[in-house]
Parts: sequence; structure tokens; C-alpha cells
Amino acid sequence: MDKGRLLAGGFTRDDFERYVDLRFGTGDPVYWYGWGGATTFPGEKMVARIEGCDMGRLYRPEPDKPEAQLLARKFTLSRDPETGEILTLPDGSPMWMKEFPYQYFKIWLENGIIHFKTEQGAGDNLTTMTSGHNSEIQRFEGMTIYTTPVQYQLPWRGNASTWETYNWIERTVDGKVQYDCVWHGDFPTPPGAPPGRMSMNAYFHRYDSYDELPETLRSFIEEHAPLWKGPPESLEEIRELQK
Repeated sequence: MDKGRLLAGGFTRDDFERYVDLRFGTGDPVYWYGWGGATTFPGEKMVARIEGCDMGRLYRPEPDKPEAQLLARKFTLSRDPETGEILTLPDGSPMWMKEFPYQYFKIWLENGIIHFKTEQGAGDNLTTMTSGHNSEIQRFEGMTIYTTPVQYQLPWRGNASTWETYNWIERTVDGKVQYDCVWHGDFPTPPGAPPGRMSMNAYFHRYDSYDELPETLRSFIEEHAPLWKGPPESLEEIRELQK
């Protein structure tokens, strides 16, 4: 096995702190901007280019403990794979995923494993899931990769099963630390598309302010999704969104 690779159970406290800095930031909002594609399976037909953003802020009332919380929300919008125009539903509205006005994450380090607890949804569709036992870390010269696979169900899609894998990357570029992510997942096709499954992938780069996001995304947010200008301000805001 490559000496740079460790299976689950190999996380140190330093690994944990660096992962928190990468994924959650240090308190001010962080914006993970992504661009990728959605392909039908079977069939391998590119049905959309996907553009989106996962935004969050660190909440850590007890910083001396190896645990942290992330107050987040995310959305994606679908674009024509050839023209880049935003795809629309039959009623003419833009095709975008707005089911995540918030996500709440709690992570903690225990026995060399980074554990995750995630809450999403509201009312009868409120779901809580735990993961982390399959997370891995790979260390290379000038780069560390944190891999976190996730499996869950979508209550608003008839409890359809889905899975995702995130490869969070901390690397040194020209003497500066840069944060990126390579992601892929398997989902049911969205409303307005033929029934079936689709494979999705994207590359994400972390920005540290809203104004750094590409104009293509900011213009959509300002017209259609003003809530997504930033992450939740507090845990109390999330509790209200869960009702």
C-alpha cells in the first residue's frame, strides 16, 4: 500500500484541526464554488452542466475540544451542456436544487476517526444521519486529501437512496495553502427530466467572500435565491428552518 495512504482510524488531532480549517474556515463564511456535469445512467448522456455553491460558517463554542459545528446551506442550478443557458421547468422557472436552505454538521475526533452528524430537512422530512467510519486520509508531499463518503435518502423524492464522495484537498501552491474538492455522486434524475438515475461530478474551489464568486452564480443568487448570499447566521436560525 502507498505509504501516503491511511485507512480509517489514522486521523491525528492535527489532521482534525487542519480539516476544520479547510472545510469550515475559522469563523467567517467560506464559499465552496463548484462546476461539473450530470450524466444519465445507464445511457451516459450528458443532461446538464451543474453550477453551485456550498457555503458555511464555523460554530465552535468549545475550541479546546476536538469537535466543531458547521452552519451551512447549498444549492445547484442546471445549465444546458452545450449553450450554458439555465435549464427551465415546464412552468418556465429555473431548474435548480433549493432543498437545502440549511445543513447542520457536527464533527468530532474519536479513536483516530472523524465522525460526522448531519441534519437536514424540516418538519416530517427532518432527517439526521451519522457517518465517518469510512473516511480516509492520504498524505503526500505538499498535499493532504481527506476523503468522506456519504450515503443517505431523499425524503422529498420518495426516500430515494443516494451516495456522494468528497475528496477535500489541502495543498501548497506557490508557497500558499489552497483548498479544493473533487466530488462525485449518484442521484435520481431531477423533476422535469426522464425518470432514472444520474451520475454527477464537480470540481470545487474555496473562496473566502461572496464577492469572489463568479458573476454567473452571483447574478442568479441576487435574482432568484437571496437567502443563499451567505450561510446561516446562527444555530437558532437553523432550528427555525427545521420547523
